Amino acid sequence: MLDLVYPFDRPGRVAARQLDIFREVLMAKNRAQNSPDLLSRDQCFRRDTLFILDHLLAGYSVREAASALCGADLVAEKWPDKDSDLRARIRRLVKTGRTRLADICAYHGDE
Repeated sequence: MLDLVYPFDRPGRVAARQLDIFREVLMAKNRAQNSPDLLSRDQCFRRDTLFILDHLLAGYSVREAASALCGADLVAEKWPDKDSDLRARIRRLVKTGRTRLADICAYHGDE
């Protein structure tokens, strides 16, 4: 419940304004939930896998691909640690991408 107070001269106008604000908040929340920009965790993983694989196939190193995906500052901070969560995530993306690419090539007889 919104506890907003507005300097209106009639209490009914305050309640109406609060109701309007509440409707706006609900509509904004509904738009956000139904937005095509919001991806599930699995969809984000697939998108990131394709992103990394695309960069590797274009000739970038794994670290350069990670910088493009996660940002150079984060990679510079976390990449030196071989056990970092960032490196583990990127390794998983690379492995998944290469496995899926091999499966596609095998399916189409392009090996």
